[in-house]
Amino acid sequence: MLSDCRKRIKHLRDVLPKASPVGIGQIVVTDIINSPEFTEDVYADFGALLATLEGFKSISDYLAAFATDREQFSQFYESDYVECPVPTSEGYLTISTIHSAKGLEWKNVYIMGLCEGNFPNPYFCKGKTSSEEQDFFNGEWKKMYVASTRAQESLHLTYSSSITRKGYTFNKAPSRFINNIKS
Repeated sequence: MLSDCRKRIKHLRDVLPKASPVGIGQIVVTDIINSPEFTEDVYADFGALLATLEGFKSISDYLAAFATDREQFSQFYESDYVECPVPTSEGYLTISTIHSAKGLEWKNVYIMGLCEGNFPNPYFCKGKTSSEEQDFFNGEWKKMYVASTRAQESLHLTYSSSITRKGYTFNKAPSRFINNIKS
């Protein structure tokens, strides 16, 4: 059965266009095929990733959606994950979640996607009392503190003034985390 999975993934690798976000998946496929940890679960996860990649025309559209569209990517946000060692030495670009960054530091840190409605995301306050809502936003402030204190020399905060999703463009304001920074 495992060899069938490998054949299917090799086939996908050969037929996917390299100019699309799915082309990035080809690199991942190669790594998966050559990995001794290759399992049915890994194949299923990769299949789910490919299914989401197919709807995007560019890497930037995919990354923007992944960062902001919690509903479409809920299976990735809600699934269990295993933390792996994060290289922090020179010569590496490390992409990390805030949770994985705890206790680590880098010379330069970029926090992306700081649009109001993205980080913090009020979607997670639906149906909560005002006290629970306050606790949620206080927790988000703590996460922002953790993320911003990972920088040894420079911290860069970024946001998009507009996001296009499913043919609609939405104007976005900077996150309260940017607006409330005291110089």
